[in-house]
Formats: sequence, structure tokens, C-alpha cells
Amino acid sequence: ARAIALLTPAYRKGRSETDPLNYIEVLREPAAIAKRFGELQASAQKELLIFTKPPYAVEPAENVEGLQLLSRGVTARSVYERSVYDDPAVIAAVGRFVEAGEQARVVDSLPLKLVIIDERVALFQMENPVAGTKELTIMIVEHPGFAALLKLAFERAWEAGDEFR
Repeated sequence: ARAIALLTPAYRKGRSETDPLNYIEVLREPAAIAKRFGELQASAQKELLIFTKPPYAVEPAENVEGLQLLSRGVTARSVYERSVYDDPAVIAAVGRFVEAGEQARVVDSLPLKLVIIDERVALFQMENPVAGTKELTIMIVEHPGFAALLKLAFERAWEAGDEFR
């Protein structure tokens, strides 16, 4: 009876909440991922931190919004997997970003794709460990503390990376 009396107010309050995880979004459809990524990328005001690895939801050569951000003065730093050097079209696209002001480094491998926007939003890819597929499943978390935590991981990879050449 005492437990019921203690827990009933929290239970009633929770029932009125329609979406307690409204700061988390999960996308699986490639077109929806590309659209939402474009929207979030365009919302950047100060900084974009990116772990980039294939497969790409938006091919680097087609990422016009990224070039526009750089022209607006948004700082962009990207860590690419070394496989970036396997595709001449991707090398050329990254070269255009670097010429426009992106800072780029390369590492042997990255654990996942990641974008951190203005230390407030994080997008990252989650692979299905059971199915073992490379399908894109993107989680978007709008939470400053979570973004700050992931920025620590980004900074570690950045420090370990080689300059893009």
C-alpha cells in the first residue's frame, strides 16, 4: 500500500506524457535520412563535427549544403576513413570541401558514422548486429550532454588522424 501511494503520482504524471523520448528520432529510409540530414546540417550555426565513412546517405560530391555552410562561416571538421582514398570522385569532393574551409583528417577506421551539430544534436549510424547488414539506420539525439560526450570521442579521433592529402 505504501509503495502504491509513493508511485501513483509518478505513474499518473507519466501517463500524461505522450512521448517521453521526443529528443530521439530513428530513421531507416534513405530518402528520409538524406532529407533530415540536410535539414539538420542547414541548421548549424557554429560547428559541424563529422565521422565520414561509406556507404553515404548523401554522396560527398552531392553535398551542396555542406559547401553552403562553409561559405556562411560554420566551422567544419571531418574525420574520414582511409578508404576515402579508394574513390577518385570522393577524393575530389573532399578536396573541394577542404578548399572551401573544411578541416579534414584521415584514420584507418571509424566505429560508426557521426555528425555533431553545434554541441546540441548528434546523428549516428547504428548497424544491426544480428542481421549484420550495412543498411542505414540513423539515430538523431537532440541532447546537449550527449552531444558533448560524443564530442570527446570526436576530439580523440581528430588528434589521432593524419591530415587529408
